[in-house]
Amino acid sequence: MKVLQVAVMVLAAACAPNVKSQADTAFSKKQYLQAAELYDQVLRGDPKDKHALGRRIEARTMVLRELLAATARARTAGDADGAMAQLAEMLVRRDGWGMKVEGELARALSIEVVASGSAIATAVANTSNAAGPLSGQAMAQHYAPLLAHEEFANWRREIDDSVHVAARTTCVNLTAKAKTPYLTWAIAAYCRHFGLEEPPLLARTNLKNRLVIDGGLAGISPDETGRIKDTLAAAFAESVWFARDAARPAHAMLTGRISVTFDSKTVSRTANWTEQVPYTDYVTEQESYQEPYDDTETYYEQVPHTEYRTVSVPCGSSTCSESRPETVYRSESRTRTVTKYRTAFRPVTRPVTRHRAVPRSFHYEAIERSGRYTSNLRLRLDRDEPDISAEIAGNFFEHGFDHDVYNAQAGVSPERANLPALGAFAAAEEQRLREALRLKLDARWADLYCSSQTFTPEEAATCAYLAPATIPSGAHAALQQAFGPDEALLTTVLVR
Repeated sequence: MKVLQVAVMVLAAACAPNVKSQADTAFSKKQYLQAAELYDQVLRGDPKDKHALGRRIEARTMVLRELLAATARARTAGDADGAMAQLAEMLVRRDGWGMKVEGELARALSIEVVASGSAIATAVANTSNAAGPLSGQAMAQHYAPLLAHEEFANWRREIDDSVHVAARTTCVNLTAKAKTPYLTWAIAAYCRHFGLEEPPLLARTNLKNRLVIDGGLAGISPDETGRIKDTLAAAFAESVWFARDAARPAHAMLTGRISVTFDSKTVSRTANWTEQVPYTDYVTEQESYQEPYDDTETYYEQVPHTEYRTVSVPCGSSTCSESRPETVYRSESRTRTVTKYRTAFRPVTRPVTRHRAVPRSFHYEAIERSGRYTSNLRLRLDRDEPDISAEIAGNFFEHGFDHDVYNAQAGVSPERANLPALGAFAAAEEQRLREALRLKLDARWADLYCSSQTFTPEEAATCAYLAPATIPSGAHAALQQAFGPDEALLTTVLVR
């Protein structure tokens, strides 16, 4: 690790001059953000580089100055959202760099904060008064990233106050309309969202304070039947039909049967697989070799011959000529028989090992266990609304094997059938009946209170009590009569 750190430092030092040059070039071209980022790289390699430290501060300051200038230009041009976007970027960069803005830059920042804060506060107040406090609150949330900066602390309080002032006025007006049970519930949820006094809830006579279940199930113990009744009663308590302060309970009759029968027998089982068995085969191939043959070769020899040459020799006072013999060589061709070699091929038979798939079988005995699972359960709410019947039925077969045999080649290992017991099957059917009850309860409410084409505000609020986000368009229109434009955001505060 130490060697790696040294290598990184050496590499950073080697690259630093080039990066510093790029940073200086970017700075000279007034590309201040790029220059600041390049100086960051230089300082990561050498944190004590005074030139890079000073230039980085200058570059960052110029970036903030340019962003504030862009903010002012957008504001002057009437582009409030553009101005706020530039100001938000300026503040994010300032905080990210940990810089303190002073002097002329601080004064410019103060001007833009006041302008943006005032614009947001005015817009939120106007929206809260015209459309409703939920709409004003949503607008304030849109500007939340900008308002989160410390410069906007006073503006945040002013904005919150304007929303709550509008909410108090709206809740007073709405409370005067709280004459029916479910519209009162919606108004109470609306006011509760703002921490304001809620109108007292009116009796919702269609709700029940519990589910009383009579009857029983055949095939299981009384304790298991009691557990199923408790589960169904708990499901009802989670439903739209339940209210702890309701005047009366709902009554239901549980009937049906849960049955499990088991059987077992000894069976012979066979595990089949294939085994790769080696065997020797013979293949004939063409083998190359060097074949000798005779050939006639021509060559040359230097053969001596005697030739006579006339030379001058002294002869008294003159010269005489005489003939002298001389040995000379000339090249003469000869032939001879030589042995040469050429590539030829001959068949060669060699043994090779191959494998063939041979079927194998392994026979063993096991105990086959089987279970027949049947159910027919019905819960009928039979005295009052909700007038529903939740039913489930099941009829299926499961089986498995018990044995302790092991054979790795055949892929056989000990196993157990592990068939579900009666209690496990009853628990599964309990959950199925619980889900069927939940769906029927919701469907009955939707059928009774959400199926009209037109709604009064009370009827719309009754429908919304089931699922505010999925009410029909007619219900939205009716609730808008009471809540105005805020109705579009009402689903965010309605909680049953």
